Amino acid sequence: MTLPMAKFLNVFPEFSAVTAILKECGLSYLNIGQTLNTLSGGELQRLKLAKNLLQNISTTIVLDEPTRGLHESNIQQNINLLKNFIVKRQVTIIVVEHNLGFIGQADWVIDMGSGAAGYDGGKILFEGSPFELMNNYPTDTSR
Repeated sequence: MTLPMAKFLNVFPEFSAVTAILKECGLSYLNIGQTLNTLSGGELQRLKLAKNLLQNISTTIVLDEPTRGLHESNIQQNINLLKNFIVKRQVTIIVVEHNLGFIGQADWVIDMGSGAAGYDGGKILFEGSPFELMNNYPTDTSR
């Protein structure tokens, strides 16, 4: 049996932090008790993000491609969520990401390459602001 989140919050107000983060992640429409196999890849990715943000983290979070499986409309929502989280908790968030819209809103970019992973990859090609990357350095990312 599933229970709409709003009703759940009325019955168990101690879970308000959980429902608030789910709402910020754009998942407030989910039902309590809904099985994971009914969620899309993007929903699962946002659920993982919400789980990470609920932990009592005090210094650094590392996220591996948090936009994987997300629709473009949800990517900006996650960027805003992470920016708000950084301000509230004063933490550093390190993100491994390939989405250019996400990279463009970072404070600092480390562009790795130059080829595929392994022997041809793993070299730092650029380090600095997204603006500097786009305007001054000829890498695959900046192009």
